Amino acid sequence: MTLVLYNLVVYFGQWEKQKTLSRPILIATATLHLFSLGSTFLALAPDWRLSPANVLSVLAILGSAFLLGAVLLSMNLGHFYLTNPTLPIEPLLFLTRILTGVMIFIALLAIPEMAYMIKTSPDYLKALFLENFDGLYLWGRILLGIVGGTIITILALKTVRMHSTQAATGLLYVELIFILFGQAFSNFLFLRLQILS
Repeated sequence: MTLVLYNLVVYFGQWEKQKTLSRPILIATATLHLFSLGSTFLALAPDWRLSPANVLSVLAILGSAFLLGAVLLSMNLGHFYLTNPTLPIEPLLFLTRILTGVMIFIALLAIPEMAYMIKTSPDYLKALFLENFDGLYLWGRILLGIVGGTIITILALKTVRMHSTQAATGLLYVELIFILFGQAFSNFLFLRLQILS
C-alpha cells in the first residue's frame, strides 16, 4: 500500500512540491518490510538460537527480498521515463542507488557465508570444486547472482547518472534476470543442502 502511495507521489503532481514526501514513504515501506520478513523468519525457523547460521540466514533473506524489490521498483519506474522523458531523474537515481547498495551488501555477505560453509559443510566444498551436480547451481549463483548482478547494477547506476534512462531500463531488465536466476539457485541450495550462498 505504501508503494502505491509512493508511485502516486512520484508520478502525479509537481515533483518539487512532492519530493519531500517520497523518501519518508520509502523508509516506512522498508521498515514495514523488515518487520514482516523478520517475523516470518522467526515463525518458520526451527531453531531460534543466536548462531552464525541463523544470523547469516536472516541477513540473506532480508537482503534478497530487498534486492528483488529494489530491482523491480527501479525497472518499473524506468519504464515511465520511456513514455515521459520530462520526469525528474532524482527518483530513478535514488532507487538505483538503493539497488546498488543492496547488491553490494549481498556480494559482501557472500564472503562470510562462503567462509562459514567451507568450515561446516562438506557438501559445499564438493559443490565448490564441481565434484557434484550441485556445483552448477553454486557457480550459477556466484557468477550470475553475485558477480554479474553487481557489475550490471553498477553499470545501471552510471547510466542513470548520465540521464540515459532508456539504456538504464534495459540494464535493469538484465539485472532482474540475473537476480531471479541467482535467487533461484540460492534457494535451491538452501532448501536441498542447507547451503548458504
